[in-house]
Amino acid sequence: MNTRKIILFVLALLMLTQTGVSVCAVSGNIFENVSESLAIETTLVLADRDGNDNSGEIGSGTVSGTMSASNKPQSPPYRFEDGKNTYTLGSGEPPTLILEKGVSGFSVLRVDGKMLSQNSHFKADGPLTRITISADYLDTLSVGRHTMTVYFIDGAVVSVTITIKSGEDETTTSSQTSKPSATPTQTASPKPTTTPTPTPTQTASATPTPTPVPAPEQSSTSDQASATNQPPAPNWTPVQRPTPEPWLNPFEDVSEGDWYYGDIEYVFLTSLMNGTTDADPVLFSPGAATTRGMIVAILYRIERIPDASSLSNPFDDVAEGQWYADAVKWAAVNGIVSGYGNDVFAPDDNITREQLATILYNFSIWKGIDVSVGENTNILSFEDAFDISEWAIPAMQWACGAGIISGKTDGYLDPAGEATRAEVAAIIHRFLMRF
Repeated sequence: MNTRKIILFVLALLMLTQTGVSVCAVSGNIFENVSESLAIETTLVLADRDGNDNSGEIGSGTVSGTMSASNKPQSPPYRFEDGKNTYTLGSGEPPTLILEKGVSGFSVLRVDGKMLSQNSHFKADGPLTRITISADYLDTLSVGRHTMTVYFIDGAVVSVTITIKSGEDETTTSSQTSKPSATPTQTASPKPTTTPTPTPTQTASATPTPTPVPAPEQSSTSDQASATNQPPAPNWTPVQRPTPEPWLNPFEDVSEGDWYYGDIEYVFLTSLMNGTTDADPVLFSPGAATTRGMIVAILYRIERIPDASSLSNPFDDVAEGQWYADAVKWAAVNGIVSGYGNDVFAPDDNITREQLATILYNFSIWKGIDVSVGENTNILSFEDAFDISEWAIPAMQWACGAGIISGKTDGYLDPAGEATRAEVAAIIHRFLMRF
């Protein structure tokens, strides 16, 4: 009789310590209201299942432990270069944020909640993370304070404020500093014989009032309307500040109403996944399968494409010069992939959902990410839990417990099913946002 063991964790009692809360609520395998430390006691039941669906209890026991909330990644120290966190519209001199954390761990940058595209909207250099938003993008922002949020792969987050100033304010300030005696009362009623020749900062009208700044949700036409009958500041040409446009979706087969729309936006803007065609029509092919070579290449890009030229190639079917060759060598050397055995990796095989979970699980261990969340995840609630390969059970428990894989409709995990490009985009997005 072929017997396969599967571990069933029954969550018996979750007690909070060092807080006033006695029981921790569990929702979707994510602990809520966790503070400082969490004491866990779990009954472990081992069950087997044969081909006739007969099962019986083999044994049970109790395990307990403490999980500290202090494992949450700490935000790294940061500073602005030269102490400058302001930008003057049209100046072309953007500030640079320096974070004392390796750039290899950098993930995403958002301004006022909008995700920016690396190399298009900003640059991130190393070895410490140095982020500079392009002047072209800053010129699209309204005058005032804006929130800049930096996300790292390990979950660390840093939020800072940058201030956008108008060129009009700068010019007016300079004028007032150099000509303190030039006030409207000096030129409103001049004496006929003593009227001095007006200078650029001395006019017969009142000092120009700076153009009111529209709220972020207002259109740029508000600037034009509010400036009616108000003369511009001397020697200053107003900078056009159009409202920032949303992501310009290039893919004809991806619509805003699709469940994976935001996931594809994320992997595309972060250069982790591209389209499947370059010419019209430009396609992403969200329902197409994803190969094993593609998955490893995505993880390789997450790590900023480290040098793999000196690494040995353990697989006979991964030829040097192939677009995925360096990624596969890097992943193999670091224990992220091991192949099918007999020196075979099969880079062109379509990856299954349980293989994808396993590779991400190994990648997390290599990164030093805590994967213990899966130890307390009951995956038997899925209709096809017994279809999970034995070697993939820990990875699938972790992926479900961490909220990276949530299953398909009707309560199925589909572990042996091929992972589509849309599913991969969603899983990678959740992974990077979670960790």
